[in-house]
Amino acid sequence: MEENKQSRGKSLIETAQGMGLSGSTLKVIAVLSMIVDHWCYLFAEQGTDIYEIGRMWIGRVAFPIFCFLLVEGFQKTGCRKRYGLRLLLFAFLSEIPFDLFRYGKVFSMEGCNVFVTLFLGFLLMAVTRCVAESEAGEARKAVYRLLALLLAVGAAYLIHSDYSFYGVISIYILYMFRYQRRQQLMMGALSFLYEPTALAAFVLIAFYHGRRGLKVKYFFYLFYPIHLLVLYLTSQLLQG
Repeated sequence: MEENKQSRGKSLIETAQGMGLSGSTLKVIAVLSMIVDHWCYLFAEQGTDIYEIGRMWIGRVAFPIFCFLLVEGFQKTGCRKRYGLRLLLFAFLSEIPFDLFRYGKVFSMEGCNVFVTLFLGFLLMAVTRCVAESEAGEARKAVYRLLALLLAVGAAYLIHSDYSFYGVISIYILYMFRYQRRQQLMMGALSFLYEPTALAAFVLIAFYHGRRGLKVKYFFYLFYPIHLLVLYLTSQLLQG
């Protein structure tokens, strides 16, 4: 049943062979957007044009793409357990670089890195899938889904994960509409109305052709903590 639904949920441009954007291309775009965002956070003066353009426009493209690709990865991975453990591992590995970058401390309770948000989104999708495959009645399934959503949203809010509960809700929405690409794009965009400039990400996502592209997944996992650490150390050297 899962495979049949996936075949009906092909992207809008997947039929055009060789056209569109691969998953790895979207990741590269998201990474470049993230670099600009984080560079401006540390080195650009708040209120200047470069800060506003870099953070509020270019930098807002990254997270919606990562949310979308998380949903795609959840559907297409050969082992969801390994996928989830990988997200959890990099959530731990990224926390010290994130805290140094954001708060100037080796460890801070003020917030958690974006991998934590993605991992909570992963857990929510996993539970939602288990509920859908269970033999419970539809009313009970709806209650279970709501409880899972509230727990994930509450956890993101309490631990102050990057993008907080907004990010978890966006992941959930993208997952629930994963078989209807047009509705997924529309509802995903609506879930980011609190950051209107992030809507540009969904224009790029619309050109996703459903294929992975380059097989360099660990590069993207490793890049996040490494670039945070490099930016932090660079800022310290410049200040010294």
